[in-house]
Amino acid sequence: SPELDSADASVDGSTLTSTMPGAYTATASVDGVSDREVFVVTPDAADSVVLTLSDEDLELYETTHGTVTVIDAYGNPTADDWTISVDGTGVSAVSHSNVTFFEEGLYTVRVDVDDTGLWDEVGPLLIDSTGPLVEIDEPDRGGWVEGVTGTVSGTVSDDWSAVTSLTINGDSVSYN
Repeated sequence: SPELDSADASVDGSTLTSTMPGAYTATASVDGVSDREVFVVTPDAADSVVLTLSDEDLELYETTHGTVTVIDAYGNPTADDWTISVDGTGVSAVSHSNVTFFEEGLYTVRVDVDDTGLWDEVGPLLIDSTGPLVEIDEPDRGGWVEGVTGTVSGTVSDDWSAVTSLTINGDSVSYN
């Protein structure tokens, strides 16, 4: 029966097995004659993929780095090639594992393991770097209101985020 140099490999009769990638040395002896052979175990086929981003709270022109982990059924990392892409409402750029956002909007970052059906994604990510748009209808531009009180009317909107509060001179006001 062969002997192995590692506990990560096993012998069952004359069969050598391991689920841990690496190089192993097996030694077998019969009637005083011995032979020593090296066998190499490589990762199995890709079984799953995980994509994580270095930052998910991003602003315009910021870049996030994607970390891609592809593993086989035994939990071993594989060397499979993969591709990151972005689906979204605006312009973005991918450079290998880095993603930069050039317009506000909602985006999903996806990784596909090449030549497999394996994928993972992170998102939606909201890129919203500008504040709400405030349009004053009353008083007219350059108009004056004399006295302590007056009426201000207009609209407040944001293309990507909900407006959560409105203040005038630091005082909260209600809005529709």
